[in-house]
Amino acid sequence: MKPVRKLLLDYSVGAGKDYRDSSLTVFEAILNKLESLADEANEDLLHASPMTINRFLSNQKNLNTAKRYACFLDDFYAYLVHAGALKVSPAFRLRDRYSYPEKLAATTGFANEEEERAFLAALPTPRTWKKTRDAALLALSLGTGLKLKETIHLDAKDVFLREVAPIVMVHHRHLSRAVPIREAAVPFVEQWFKAREEAGLGALKEFFPASSEGGRLAPSTVWRQVRKVLERAGLDHLTHLGISALRVSYARIEAEHGLTVPELQHRLGHVRETSTVYLLKNGGR
Repeated sequence: MKPVRKLLLDYSVGAGKDYRDSSLTVFEAILNKLESLADEANEDLLHASPMTINRFLSNQKNLNTAKRYACFLDDFYAYLVHAGALKVSPAFRLRDRYSYPEKLAATTGFANEEEERAFLAALPTPRTWKKTRDAALLALSLGTGLKLKETIHLDAKDVFLREVAPIVMVHHRHLSRAVPIREAAVPFVEQWFKAREEAGLGALKEFFPASSEGGRLAPSTVWRQVRKVLERAGLDHLTHLGISALRVSYARIEAEHGLTVPELQHRLGHVRETSTVYLLKNGGR
C-alpha cells in the first residue's frame, strides 16, 4: 500500500462522523482520479500543485460532487500537515474557493418570466406544419417542464385543451400523472392542433410526428431547434443546457408563483423530493 493510501485510511478512521458515515470507496475513487492527474503532471500526489487540484475539481460535472470533493480535500490535506506528511497544504479553503467552480456555475442557469416571453417570441414562424410542430413542442416543453423523452413520446390522446385547465397526461411504466400547461404555451399547442388537421395528420397516434407517415422525432433534432431558439432569444447563457434549461426554468417560475415542492415533485415526475429540491437550487434532471 502506498504511503498516501495508508494516510488516507488513518484519516478516514480518525475523521469525524461525516466521513465515518461515508464509504472508503469514495476516498479511493478520489485518490485514483487525483493520482492519474498527478502522474500526467509528473507530480507527487502529496505535493500536488493547486493547478492539478483545480483541474480535478473543475472536471467534475456534478456541482454537489465538486463541492463534496473540495471539502474532503481541504480536510485531508489539513490532516496530512497535522500528521507531518506535508509541511504546507496546497489546498486550504477549497470549500470557499470552489463552492461554485466557474465551469459548474453555468449549469445552474434558468430563464425568468421575461426571458420566457423572449423565448416564446423567438419560436419558429408557423409557415409549414413542421415549423408549427416545432414551435408547439418547445412551447409545451417550457410550459410543462416535461423531459425531452416524455415530450417526444406524447400521443395525441394525451393532450387535453380544456377551457378551465389544459393538461397533458404523462405515462411511465404503470404510473400516470397529469401536468397542467402554462397559459403562455397554450396558443402554440392550439395552433398545432389546427395544423395537424389541416395537414391530414389527425389520424396519427403521435402528437409530434416526425413525418407525414408518423414516427417519433429524434432527440438530436429537438436539441438543434432549442439551441437556435435560445440564441435568437438572446439567451446564449442557456444554450449549453439545451432543452434541460426549459425544464429548470419551468420549475423555478412555478416555485416563484407559490407551487410547493411536493406539487412540483409530482409535475416533474421525481421519485424523491430531494431531486426536486436539487433541481430548484442547482439545475438537473
